[in-house]
Amino acid sequence: MQPSGTIVVVASDHGLSRSLAFALEVEGFQVHAFDSWKSYRDAALKPDCLIVDGEMLCNDVLARQSLREAGTRIILLADEMSPATQYANAQILLKPLQGSDLMAIVNTLAEPIRSFP
Repeated sequence: MQPSGTIVVVASDHGLSRSLAFALEVEGFQVHAFDSWKSYRDAALKPDCLIVDGEMLCNDVLARQSLREAGTRIILLADEMSPATQYANAQILLKPLQGSDLMAIVNTLAEPIRSFP
C-alpha cells in the first residue's frame, strides 16, 4: 500500500487510541496518537484527519472550541448522550464501534487525502 495522509487520534483511553492507531496503520495511514488535547496541540501537527474521543470534550473547553474552528476533517467517537453530537463540521461515529465502521468513514474521507506518488 502506498503512503497516505496523516491521521491524528486523540483519546484519553490509551487502549482505545492504540487500537485505533493500529487499525489505521495497517491500512497504510501515518498515525499519531495523543492522550490529551493539550499534547496534540503542543505537537503542532496539521493532520489531514482528526479522530477524537467525544468523552474528552466533556471537561476540556479548549478542545471543544478548537474543534469548532478546526480546518480539517474530523471524526468524533461518541455515545448517544455525548456532547460530540453538537459538532456540525464532524462525522459522528457512535460507540461501541466496529473496525469496519471506522474504516468506512476514514476511507470516505481519505480518498482526497491519500497522496500517491
